[in-house]
Amino acid sequence: MVIAIDGQAGVDMAASVNPNIILMDLSLPFVDDWEATCRIKADPATQSIPVIALIDHAMAGDEQKALEADQSQTPAR
Repeated sequence: MVIAIDGQAGVDMAASVNPNIILMDLSLPFVDDWEATCRIKADPATQSIPVIALIDHAMAGDEQKALEADQSQTPAR
């Protein structure tokens, strides 16, 4: 397991580590979680990695936003 401290680090690590799955915290600093997921899904080298969003504050519209960013599962904590 590897841990990225912000969204840009997550994007970089997705490309360099090529993990089997990504658990995406929806409260990341710098490059936010939505943008990080979009970047991961836009890169042919990382687009097949499943991204699961972790939310501790489910807001109206978050599920739709996650689906648009291709985070196929969005469990609220």
